[in-house]
Amino acid sequence: MYKDSIKKEIDLLISVKSHIWISFLAVTSGTITLSFGPDTTFKKILIVTGIILIFITFFAYFKKDDQIKILFKKLEQEK
Repeated sequence: MYKDSIKKEIDLLISVKSHIWISFLAVTSGTITLSFGPDTTFKKILIVTGIILIFITFFAYFKKDDQIKILFKKLEQEK
């Protein structure tokens, strides 16, 4: 029973990880697109916010990857 709950949690984390990756790509492409064209103060604020979000999503992606690896180790110990 415990193995089934670990497998479900791994599946959930893989799904979350893919959503984070899609968010990373969207934020990155949006930030790059904003960097082209005439400069305004509002646009600069959005670019800085985008860069911050890029780092947040990048580190969140790899944090989920680490959590998945930990769960796989727990699953191997259960066998």
